[in-house]
Amino acid sequence: MAEKLFREGRLIADPQLECEVFERSYRWMVRQMAKRSLHCQYPVWAWYRHCNGRPRPDLRATGHLPPGTHGVLLQLNVESHRVLLSQFELWHCVLNNSHLSRSEADNKRVERREERGEVTQKEIEASWENIFDLKFGDYRYWGKLEERYIQACLPLLELSDVVKTTHFKAR
Repeated sequence: MAEKLFREGRLIADPQLECEVFERSYRWMVRQMAKRSLHCQYPVWAWYRHCNGRPRPDLRATGHLPPGTHGVLLQLNVESHRVLLSQFELWHCVLNNSHLSRSEADNKRVERREERGEVTQKEIEASWENIFDLKFGDYRYWGKLEERYIQACLPLLELSDVVKTTHFKAR
């Protein structure tokens, strides 16, 4: 992907690389981006804030790419009006098609209502809007605000957005 960005001067995500299991969730994110005038067929994903408030992943850790694979970490500077930020942990409610609760007590109330068949898909999807509120969620349930992972979705990435490149070999 980085090669394409440097070759063409911009990177637009390829929907062919989409994971079919999460197609519904990704399409939901595309609709959310469109609501905010960020039109695209598929988003480019990046980190705004990673583990424990750090701005980028720790390349010494495993799991970024298959071991031995050469990768490129891009440090970006993107204008705020070109990006949609959301809480990564909360995004998993969208991926799992589950209600996004503010707290453990709220989650238990929703679970009781779900058992009675009282929670609608419309209500579940409405709860997902909270992933965009970077202060949403009880810290005892979701963790401290300053330590939460924040993901960034962009309609495209411009070469001019790249501030620094770091080449690495995955562990």
